[in-house]
Formats: sequence, C-alpha cells, structure tokens
Amino acid sequence: MYLGLDIGGTRLIAGLVDHAGRIERMAAAASPLSRAALEQALPALARQVLDGAVPSGAGFGCKGIIDTVSS
Repeated sequence: MYLGLDIGGTRLIAGLVDHAGRIERMAAAASPLSRAALEQALPALARQVLDGAVPSGAGFGCKGIIDTVSS
C-alpha cells in the first residue's frame, strides 16, 4: 500500500493505493488557512485513510511553492 497526500489551495486529499494502483480509501478536508492548522490536518487525514495500515511508501503533491516563512 502507498499513501498519497495532495495539498491544494482549497482542499487536502489523502488516498491509500494498492500495488496495482487501485484506490482503496480516500478522504478530503478543506485546506487550512494557517501553517499550524495544516500541521494538524495532514497527519489527521493520513491517519483516517491509513486506519492502522502501514504504507510501504508515501508521496506528496503540492502545486506551487509552500512559503514556510510567512505561514
């Protein structure tokens, strides 16, 4: 299983995909407005999708640059 996380401007998406590329589970949430909220939301979304599964890998997608200074 692989964990995929997408950080979008309006929502976060997490998915658990099997070795054949089939989506096993998926969840989404509104994108938080602050860095602190994002640091809480991403792990919570990942835990929700994993539901105890241990992925053999993970990937992240994010369009644009994440500003770590002003966030």
